Amino acid sequence: MLLVRPLLILALTKILNTFLNIRPLVEPLVTPQTIKLRPIRELSKLCAQKGY
Repeated sequence: MLLVRPLLILALTKILNTFLNIRPLVEPLVTPQTIKLRPIRELSKLCAQKGY
């Protein structure tokens, strides 16, 4: 039983470190809070500028 707590702490530390390393890769994903309200308008404007 004496080894259970240190092993648990070690496991939780590894999980936390893994999450902190992966988090920057996941953050750029679009969420309802980060999506722009009018992406179609922006796309149309960009296409018009580029002549598509």
